[in-house]
Amino acid sequence: MHNFKQCSVSKFSLMVFLIAGIAVANMTERMEGRFLKSRIKLSFEEGWKVQSGTITGAEATSYSDASWTATNVPHDLAITLVKPTGTGGNDPAVRGWYRKHFTIPAEFTGKKVIVVFDGIYHDSKIYLNGTQVGAQQYGYTNFYCDLTSNLNATGENVLAVSVDDQTVRNSRWYSGAGIYRHVWLIATDKVYVRHWGTAVTTPTATATSPQIRVQTDVVNDLTTAQSRDVETTIYDEAGNPLQTVSTPITVNPKSTDSTKNIDTCVQTLTLTSCKLWSPSTPVLYYAYTRLLSNATATDDYVTPFGIRDLKYTPGTGMTINGVATKMKGVCFHENLVPVGSAIPDGMFEKLIKELKASGCSSIRTSHNPECQEFYDLCDQLGMMVLNEWCDKWYQQAGGAAGILYENWDQTWQHDLKLMVERDRNHPSVV
Repeated sequence: MHNFKQCSVSKFSLMVFLIAGIAVANMTERMEGRFLKSRIKLSFEEGWKVQSGTITGAEATSYSDASWTATNVPHDLAITLVKPTGTGGNDPAVRGWYRKHFTIPAEFTGKKVIVVFDGIYHDSKIYLNGTQVGAQQYGYTNFYCDLTSNLNATGENVLAVSVDDQTVRNSRWYSGAGIYRHVWLIATDKVYVRHWGTAVTTPTATATSPQIRVQTDVVNDLTTAQSRDVETTIYDEAGNPLQTVSTPITVNPKSTDSTKNIDTCVQTLTLTSCKLWSPSTPVLYYAYTRLLSNATATDDYVTPFGIRDLKYTPGTGMTINGVATKMKGVCFHENLVPVGSAIPDGMFEKLIKELKASGCSSIRTSHNPECQEFYDLCDQLGMMVLNEWCDKWYQQAGGAAGILYENWDQTWQHDLKLMVERDRNHPSVV
């Protein structure tokens, strides 16, 4: 059983880097480790149990997983435990379950707690202590589940995840299977910045006086309206504060993530003497947002962004900061030899650097969103991205085998929203 009480909260940010096995933490995680003081973000990847096959009752807390294989995630179920039933190198067609036993630190008491999955392939169902708390069919988008109501504050918890890539096969390439991307456990105040709830744009993107527009969604899980100050500070890559703005807001009661009455705060800041993002000068800035209650910080959030002017003009094509820019690139699927779909972050970094050295300036994510770390590295290294959402919606006569987007007519809006909100602040996405 993984017990987070074995480490103090002051060590949590260090754990984020060490447990994930990253050679060099990406810039977003460095900034989170430096600035986050109210919000607790943990890597949730050690101490899982996994078993392939069709299993009944594995969501129950009383189910015994003693004979299951111990593993950490990210993990590719298709190449580590299962002899695929698919043909060739395509969709492996497997089923399986993951289970994790854990207790939470005392610091989580009274907080909202979510678990964030950066990717599960596919048709996953998430259970906490026997109760289903979430599901996600499409296997290439991040999603999160609210654990708060079903969490044992003092005893053991069991998080169980079912994966089904056999009932409906929906890839015509090797997809891998299972919890193949990072997993995070996040605890916040009951009044908090919504996950992926910030949008940073640059209405005026000049080096002399860029204008930064920061939109922040604030959620209130409490039953009464709450007053907060939204304080946003822009930092450069070295961690120097450039400008701060504070805005008072009143947050509606019970404005949960699933409702439409989430309160949004819009702030505009004008900076001086900044560096613009481009493939040759991939300079990043960070919006650090705090929610203050009577001058006491109750939640905080970090948003990386770049300052750049991007235009598409007939006859000219794409310009970045007024410079005509061509995309010379490659297509990249969600796998790498020899690790399958569970790709270590260090391999992404090596791949992007070697592609840039060969003259490549852009990557098309064929045919689906990549993991969060991929975009962070492209931001940092100056690789442009054509961010593709999906391959196709349904089987066409004479086309490739498989229903390539399960229940797309029912889920596409949900899935597309997850992708856009997660990736909208990346300057590499052109």
